[in-house]
Amino acid sequence: MIRLAKFLYYILIAAAVVIGLLFYLGPAKYTPSGNIDPQITPLALRYTFFVILLAVALAIIFPIINVISNPKNLVRNLIVVVGLAIVTGICYYFAKGDVLPLLNYSGSDNVPWVLKLVDTGLFLMYIAFAGALLAIVYSEIRRYLI
Repeated sequence: MIRLAKFLYYILIAAAVVIGLLFYLGPAKYTPSGNIDPQITPLALRYTFFVILLAVALAIIFPIINVISNPKNLVRNLIVVVGLAIVTGICYYFAKGDVLPLLNYSGSDNVPWVLKLVDTGLFLMYIAFAGALLAIVYSEIRRYLI
């Protein structure tokens, strides 16, 4: 099983490297405004979409396999999920959905519900970043306290 995972890992990395090289070094056309438009862009976007879908599928499948193989950890996992849901709810509560006064923008993304979701995501990223920094500092300090 580990060999298969490593093999798939190397295949995905090799494909990403090849697509990246083709994106930067491959054929391109100039747009009327003078910008360079790589011809490999649709393939790169499809590959990125595939890798994201694969990651989401594996992030759903492997915890289910883990719960089936080790049901004692289910309570701990549920506590973590409930905690994350509470933090997400708090972030959503504090997110503002105020429409931004943007000049020359007539798109459909400047609406309250989209802005509220974006604010929620930003708050969650701030919390995750702060948690990562605190974990790094704690792991370094703990080494000297023990």
